[in-house]
Amino acid sequence: MMLIVAAVVVVVVVVLVLALALSGAIPGLGGSGNSSSSGQAFSQSLTSAQSASNGFQGGGYSAFLADGFASTTAVSFPTNLLTGDISTGVCTFTSTSSLASFTVPAAGNLSQGTAADWLFLMHNSAGGIIIVIVTGGSATVLGTLTGTTCTTTFSEFQALPSNMADSTTAALALDHAGGYAFLRAHSTAISSMGATGAISVAGFGTSAMWSVGYAGCNPSVNTSSAPEIRASVTANGSLSSVSNTTVSCALGAPPTPGGGGGGGGGGGTGGPLSSALSIGPATTGTEYTYLYLYNFTVTSATTGIEIGNLVASLTGAIPVPSASFVEVLSGSTPLGTYSFSSSTWEAGATTALSTGDVIQLTATGSVSGDTFVLTGTGGYTGTVTGSLP
Repeated sequence: MMLIVAAVVVVVVVVLVLALALSGAIPGLGGSGNSSSSGQAFSQSLTSAQSASNGFQGGGYSAFLADGFASTTAVSFPTNLLTGDISTGVCTFTSTSSLASFTVPAAGNLSQGTAADWLFLMHNSAGGIIIVIVTGGSATVLGTLTGTTCTTTFSEFQALPSNMADSTTAALALDHAGGYAFLRAHSTAISSMGATGAISVAGFGTSAMWSVGYAGCNPSVNTSSAPEIRASVTANGSLSSVSNTTVSCALGAPPTPGGGGGGGGGGGTGGPLSSALSIGPATTGTEYTYLYLYNFTVTSATTGIEIGNLVASLTGAIPVPSASFVEVLSGSTPLGTYSFSSSTWEAGATTALSTGDVIQLTATGSVSGDTFVLTGTGGYTGTVTGSLP
């Protein structure tokens, strides 16, 4: 379900994360068969998640991302939506749980800052990353997240502080800034409460924050969009900002693109890359104040050329910043993710490139003035380049 928790995570997924349920990467939360409408605050669920993580594959895990989801309408999703969506992003998800489906029970009051279902991303000093779900007070380790870019990216997150304001406090900040009025006007709605640990990359960073929102979505009806009110709340529970916008309410996961891994495609007819692929000039943007986005739209792509037929690099005075990566997007759907550290596509290598796709460089520092280079492989020769403004 393409519901959003704006904190999700950097990068993408990260970004991913809260990119995970967070931007649709995790379409639903909850435990199979749970029908309780009672909710838990963040602090209670964190205690349960911490207990479940103790001893799992070395232990020592700390939560760095959390997401609580509640809905006035009960809704269920199969676990394979979670598995499929995460595995197509910068992280590869490996299940360690037998849970076949997730159920979000109906909640009577979304303004209290509680949720029957909480999702936690946790990491340890050894680089392990796990997903823990707490539903009805019971915690389960759903599985692990792996991948070079995945591990590098999430290592930048610090653990949620021990004095992090509870979700009840964060929700109250939104309630007093228009949340109560919004819920009175939308008897059918969802709430999403995302907590993000502090991030520090290349001298830039953000503090631990809450992102709390209410949207007028009905998860049981496949409507395209609905109004949302969302607040950023500091770690101590103070309101930072509030916004009103429109979000997607579409049910179901986006189409799952083809395979992952590997730097070479080999599915195309080959020849000069410049004859098989052309890209437009870069457009730029920023995310989370320290992520620099450079977007190249594919203006032509011959039949058969695949994402894995490209090797990405930068030339110029500025080296590739740590934790930077490349994604190929079809609309908002990720088709493939490239790791500079391993020089491979960690997902989507065998997916066909199409006109209109966007090749997005996400850098953890400005690389303006450099040149983005795509080098052909798997039968393709030469390069296609674009200037980074």
